[in-house]
Amino acid sequence: MLPRRIAIVGGGDWGFNLGMVEVLRRIGLSPVTTAAEELASGRVLLGSGASFLVLEAKSHARRRRHIPVAEVLGYGESTESGGSRTEAYERAIGAALRMARSDPEELSFVHLDSAAGGGIAPEEPAIAALAPEHAGSLHATTSRAAVGYIPCAAAAFDVGVSALALRARLLPPMPPRWARSLRTLRGVVEGARGGVYRKALATCAGFDGATSAIVLGSSLG
Repeated sequence: MLPRRIAIVGGGDWGFNLGMVEVLRRIGLSPVTTAAEELASGRVLLGSGASFLVLEAKSHARRRRHIPVAEVLGYGESTESGGSRTEAYERAIGAALRMARSDPEELSFVHLDSAAGGGIAPEEPAIAALAPEHAGSLHATTSRAAVGYIPCAAAAFDVGVSALALRARLLPPMPPRWARSLRTLRGVVEGARGGVYRKALATCAGFDGATSAIVLGSSLG
């Protein structure tokens, strides 16, 4: 089981805004309570009993006697470069899987970045092309569908949700209305549980057509 209070934080600009705090509250996590001057001074205050979800080397975590939640097995990135977003995702996901030395069939679920608007997300045909025999049974979810757009740190939040899901052996929540909109991949309704999840794929779309993918592995063995 996961700790009762967890705060997930991150973001390229190191910013925490009211939108991020509200998201944490809505999904039952302990909110980050901080201000710009506190960040500037190097002090970050958390809600009572909360903990950080951080990205660091396993050796460093062990020196600090911290228990890893999940392991980053592979990472890939690409740009549209005159092609489609789907083609960019296919390159990024393929690179992440190669670095992880993993076959698409080893993935338990995929955390989509682009599915918040409904319809077919560009990741879906990319995954279907990489794993035509497996895509139809791969669980798909998106935190944005459940909590809305997250200004600042959206990608870090998505990866954090996937890591916590692996640790808890729980599929991330996805309301039925969003599950129905995923036509290629099989959506997962809110609260659904399954077997033991070993590996997860999380995708992210950035500025100027940039895409990235990360393969996470459970630290539970």
